[in-house]
Amino acid sequence: MRAKRLLFGVPVIAGMVFVAVVQIQGAAAHEYLVRDGDTLSDVARRLGVSTEALAAANGISDPNFIMTGQLLVVPADGRQATEYLVKGGDTLWGIAEKVGVPASAIAKANGLVDPDWVLAGRLLAVPPVGASAASVATGPVGTGASTSYTAKAGDDLSSIADRFGVSVRALAEANGISDPNFIAVGQVLTAPNSWACPVPRATFVNDYGYVGDAGSTHRGVDLFAPAGTPIVAPVGGLAERYPNPMGGLAIQLYGNDGNRYYLAHLSDYGESGRVAAGEIVGYVGNTGDARATSPHLHFEIHPGGGDAVNPFPTLVSACR
Repeated sequence: MRAKRLLFGVPVIAGMVFVAVVQIQGAAAHEYLVRDGDTLSDVARRLGVSTEALAAANGISDPNFIMTGQLLVVPADGRQATEYLVKGGDTLWGIAEKVGVPASAIAKANGLVDPDWVLAGRLLAVPPVGASAASVATGPVGTGASTSYTAKAGDDLSSIADRFGVSVRALAEANGISDPNFIAVGQVLTAPNSWACPVPRATFVNDYGYVGDAGSTHRGVDLFAPAGTPIVAPVGGLAERYPNPMGGLAIQLYGNDGNRYYLAHLSDYGESGRVAAGEIVGYVGNTGDARATSPHLHFEIHPGGGDAVNPFPTLVSACR
């Protein structure tokens, strides 16, 4: 397996050894190569089969134990897969025919800007059978927070700004408040645009879901920029420094919008603790397992603090 070329610093891989992780109603069994971090129940959910059927088909007596690199036979279980691992030679239209979902719906669900080009090794989300592009939810991750607030007795602009996750100055300017020390009870305040591009003018493509040489899945998007470029908090919240072997100098940002954001490979830290949207929390680098790559920010969004989702549509909305 070798890199054919580079597109904005992202390797385009040809000849991936993985096979499609797709289950088609009434089709013959397929195979799946276990990746690092996989569990049998997760694999079964992705493939559209029951955990029990998958275990039985592979003679697995302990469903809590599978090995990275293990090749699993996928039985036909009559349900639709929720994910598809792109292999060399796949096209979006060919994948659409296999899974029974329009190519336009798959493109929208995965933020594919160019439907004529899908990356081998990428893990695609598969919308339900019968879905159309118009019915597929995509675009920026919702904040889950209110965009307006009615001032109560005892409120001050600082506490309301913290509620919105913005600076006092931004909130005052958005509501035409000349004296930030005075707000009237009953006054309705509107939140300014509170989602900031973490690295303005960065270069990035939709590399979410890419499966690397080691079998690990890329759960974020890499934003490439010169080393030392400031990184700002996309939303207000609590920024905690989270250094780790893979991410190097990294941050967990617990947003006031209820989402968790993971920012990795920083060259240095900025502000931590309570931060406002747009406040510098770090600087672009290539620490951790990114030392052999160009400086970039690895960026993830975890709605409600749960599993990562593709941040590409949100980044496109905020950064382009």
